[in-house]
Amino acid sequence: MKWSAAVSADIFFAGLSIGDYNFAAVLAASLITAVITLTVCIIGFTAGEDLGRKLSDTAQLLSGALSKTMRIFY
Repeated sequence: MKWSAAVSADIFFAGLSIGDYNFAAVLAASLITAVITLTVCIIGFTAGEDLGRKLSDTAQLLSGALSKTMRIFY
């Protein structure tokens, strides 16, 4: 929950500061961010599908362990 609030506040204040830039710079930065995000998502889905088939049992155990560890520390 702490991370969500911190990220939301960070993005909010970053959005406020964008008003100082011109429209073309903001549009270019937004398009670059969108293309990079889309590319990483497609790579992640593709790799996840392949690895999911190969490591399904191990991945399920690791995700459970990671989930429990994060609940303990956060």
